[in-house]
Amino acid sequence: MSVFNGMGPALRGSNPLTLLILVAANFYSIVRTAGLLLLELLLAIFDFARGLNEENNLWAELKFIPSRVLMVILLRELITIGVKIDIARGLPVIHLNFLGYDEQAHRRGPASLFAHWTLQGIDDAIARIWRASHRSERRRYDVWIYSDHGQQQVRAYDSVYGKSFAEAATEVFARYHGMTVTCRSSGSSGPIGIQLQRIQIFGGERTQRFFARTLGRISNERYFTPGKPPAAQLSVAPLGSVAHLYYNYPLSAQQLSELAAALVAEAAVPAVLHRDAAGAVRVTTQTGEFALLQNPVAVFGAEHPYLEAACKDLIAMCAHPDAGNLIALGYCPGGRALSFAIESGAHGGSSISETTAFTLVPRDITLAEPNIEGARSPVRPLDLRNAALTFLHRAVEDSKSTTSAIRPASRRRTGVGIRVMTYNVHSCIGMDGKLSPARIARVIAQYEPDIVALQELDVGRFKTNNVDQAHRIAHYLQMEFHFHAALQIEEEHYGDAILTHLPMRLLKSALLPGLPGKPRLEPRGALWVSIDAYGAEIQMINTHLGLYKRERAAQVQNLLGSEWLGHPNMQPPVILCGDFNATPYSREWRKLHERLPDAQVTLANHRPKNTFFSRMPGARIDHVFVDNGLQIVGIETPNTELVRLASDHLPLIVDLNP
Repeated sequence: MSVFNGMGPALRGSNPLTLLILVAANFYSIVRTAGLLLLELLLAIFDFARGLNEENNLWAELKFIPSRVLMVILLRELITIGVKIDIARGLPVIHLNFLGYDEQAHRRGPASLFAHWTLQGIDDAIARIWRASHRSERRRYDVWIYSDHGQQQVRAYDSVYGKSFAEAATEVFARYHGMTVTCRSSGSSGPIGIQLQRIQIFGGERTQRFFARTLGRISNERYFTPGKPPAAQLSVAPLGSVAHLYYNYPLSAQQLSELAAALVAEAAVPAVLHRDAAGAVRVTTQTGEFALLQNPVAVFGAEHPYLEAACKDLIAMCAHPDAGNLIALGYCPGGRALSFAIESGAHGGSSISETTAFTLVPRDITLAEPNIEGARSPVRPLDLRNAALTFLHRAVEDSKSTTSAIRPASRRRTGVGIRVMTYNVHSCIGMDGKLSPARIARVIAQYEPDIVALQELDVGRFKTNNVDQAHRIAHYLQMEFHFHAALQIEEEHYGDAILTHLPMRLLKSALLPGLPGKPRLEPRGALWVSIDAYGAEIQMINTHLGLYKRERAAQVQNLLGSEWLGHPNMQPPVILCGDFNATPYSREWRKLHERLPDAQVTLANHRPKNTFFSRMPGARIDHVFVDNGLQIVGIETPNTELVRLASDHLPLIVDLNP
């Protein structure tokens, strides 16, 4: 989504009524933006005074006031409003980029209070976008959050050595050749620095002229011979903690090596890269020259989490056709972190902070597969792109499609452990009122169960679009299932199901007793299957008990009798699970717990978790009872926002070893 390329023409071409409706719909956001602009202006003025006190460039500090206000607040709020409009329109893909933190980190440093203040504002904007995406009536959106890089706290080369890196490099080259060398420095060098670069996206030619940064031309007159034209020219592109040096004078690999050593010794550059005659990347530091592949620790540090990947990236950068003859690095382990531009925070270099980022995606999105040892490789931008393409190419369920981007839930493991989930799905109608079997399936898939017991499923009911929810969810998860209808009215069914990818056979499905004289009570039932769990035969019952105490008492007595748990074929190990509508230590719960221990009570060092109501779980009415033939390994009750929205119950997940 492009706010300025997309919203601008649309607003200019809108009639007054459209503009009025747009303003009315976003009135709170507009008022909020105005207040934030005023607050940010006051902070910017304070920052301006602070910058002058530190003897920074007056013109740069003055220009940074409107730059900061526009980039940090106005652009962020316009993007947020635009995204909310696009969500309301139902656009399939919305991509946005918040620049405020990056700008502030460049200016005052990544750890500064100003940068953290901006980061809090971005976090708030993401929260507003997330809420809007989950209220969308047109699509079920995912929100993926990622950063493209980190920031390293640095000191500008100019402030440390009293001259620009371009000047220092020119002196080194001129002394080496003993002749005139002229230098042209581009990029973010000069007294203004990098901070005003992106502000030029605002406005037209007048704004461009106000914030323009001059590309400097620096000559070293001490080595100028009158009447003789310059024999060589050096071009320096200072890109934060990396600077590319381009020289039009022919240099051999040996000369490059000597110049690299001179830059380190005379210009105090932490590290210099160049390619030798064979194309291998060589590194020169204060400790000497070596091949990058042989000693990457000297460039990245022994603590770097992605040493191999970072080393490959640096080699690829050196091999790029647009790379300089020499590449200066402002960071070397154990040394001072420098930037060749005027800034306090830098990125694009080799430090851990600069080469580390983050990504937050839904749990069922796979970005990097584990290797043989089980460790995961670093997530690269291409991994994120491929994950998005994989997700988008499998269309999300809508009214015209039954396909889905849901990953199958089963783990297809060869081990002995199994994961059991019980989940009352409330006819697949979430707490937000939306009907979505796909969302229920996705919640299940995120936790990779082997066996799933579901309650309150609709099959062919008019109120839920005549969908066979048991079949639909099993199809999404690539599982087999057995369904028992506790309620049947003509072609409409309502009941419970058991789903698994393991071999399963149905042993019994039947109604449980109700209350005499109350024929209008919702019928309740149970489902009994036998499952081959990697060689161990497990007996499993899924049930949903009634709302009245006397009703539940009769149903529990029936389950404990000879028709179910007391049946001769009910051999351990046994699992009884479902929605019992009974809290712990009630009479019904105690009777079942005497026959089969409650997993949440049995597991050592585990604090039982509530399962109802999902937004603010205050009761534990969904249980998994397990006999002593199964070892309880772990218990999980998810409470993420997606889970809370999907149903009025939280799923209960139990890990077992047969």
